[in-house]
Amino acid sequence: MGRNINGEFEFDVIRHKDTAAAWSQELKVIFVLRGNGWLHTEEGDRTYAISREDIFVINSFQMHSVVLEENGLAISLSLSPAFLAAASPETEDRNVNCKSFLHEEEKQQLFDIIRKDLALAFRAWYKKESELSIHLRSRVMALADDLYRYFSENVENTGRESGRERLRAAVEYIHRNYREGITLADLASQTYLSTSYISRSFQKYMGVSFTGYLTQIRLFHAALLLQGEGTVTEIAYESGFSSASALIDAFKQYRGITPGQYRRNLGKRPVTDNAEEMKTAEGFSMAFVSLMKYADKAEEAAEPVVTGVCEISVNTGIVKRQLRHTWKTMINAGYARDLLNASMQNQILDI
Repeated sequence: MGRNINGEFEFDVIRHKDTAAAWSQELKVIFVLRGNGWLHTEEGDRTYAISREDIFVINSFQMHSVVLEENGLAISLSLSPAFLAAASPETEDRNVNCKSFLHEEEKQQLFDIIRKDLALAFRAWYKKESELSIHLRSRVMALADDLYRYFSENVENTGRESGRERLRAAVEYIHRNYREGITLADLASQTYLSTSYISRSFQKYMGVSFTGYLTQIRLFHAALLLQGEGTVTEIAYESGFSSASALIDAFKQYRGITPGQYRRNLGKRPVTDNAEEMKTAEGFSMAFVSLMKYADKAEEAAEPVVTGVCEISVNTGIVKRQLRHTWKTMINAGYARDLLNASMQNQILDI
């Protein structure tokens, strides 16, 4: 759908066909717009049933897959580690444990706060409520603040995650140097891991080869650059491809279209499978009604409610009395425990 211009966060839609396992450096907030499905996480090797209005978080580098039924639809907001770390460096050592489907209806109040934050952030992006990016950033930051305030926990390093942790350095190196001609040998020298270990680990933990992962990272950045006015050749070199032909071939392989077709489609919002789907009065697709109602509730709560006018009468003819200032006849000794101190007791006696 769209990403903040600096790559800080991104809204995207998850459909029935988007079933591939994923593992990325972004933290993802996912809300089920309609239908049912399943969430599988490598953490505990668990599978959860998910349904309409469920909201949950996938932490950075957490392998997962979201499978939706044929009519299912979900929206996700991805937050980059750089965006979170710039706001609060402490987030690097904390995970977010937010899964609404594990709690009964009467315990959904905190999750409703996150639903409301997500709805307000999405509306700010979709409706372009302000020409200043600070407005959208503030909405996303409010969401991140509530996530870490109510659902964060310290990261526990376990033996099960040691393989992923070792590979993380290689992944981060790729994200920093994707424009260069990175090889397995380069990763090995940077991470002190063997080329064979890195190759096996990418296939095991990422579900793709090292080359495939590097290509997809370059494609991601090329897609961002295609929103500008650079030529395909300029964008190819800027995003790490050896030539314009290499970029075009990669686009066809992974996205099924050419960079030119992608650029022509940029003005369209592919938010639903049915382009003719009815819209609300605000211009949102009906698919987003289940999310946007939380934005409406937030506005209702913010509006002051006037229940009536109260008239107060004051009799100014009453004779006024001098107020008794009780504090003038009292001694403040501080904390109660300080009264156990003999020196303090003696000072009070002297006074």
